[in-house]
Amino acid sequence: MKPTRWILLPNSLSRIRIIAAKYKDAPSSDFNNGKAAIGTGPFVLVEYVPGNKVVLKRNEHYWGEAFPYEQVERWLFPTRQPAWRHCYPAVSI
Repeated sequence: MKPTRWILLPNSLSRIRIIAAKYKDAPSSDFNNGKAAIGTGPFVLVEYVPGNKVVLKRNEHYWGEAFPYEQVERWLFPTRQPAWRHCYPAVSI
């Protein structure tokens, strides 16, 4: 069977973002700080610091099973350095 250009369609469709009509002209900063964030997922955006961390809290209105923690922080590490290097103070070896 010869592959066609449509074989990547599911991957392309996964990149489509659905937003509320009132935010169609919103600047990127409104999406980055959570002002324009909407959804029915298990988490609500609390804080996003580009290149540093994402803080999420449990969505009490989520229709599925409640997440066991009230808040989650995900620290982001630049890929240029191993993650463990960020866990220690800068020292000379």
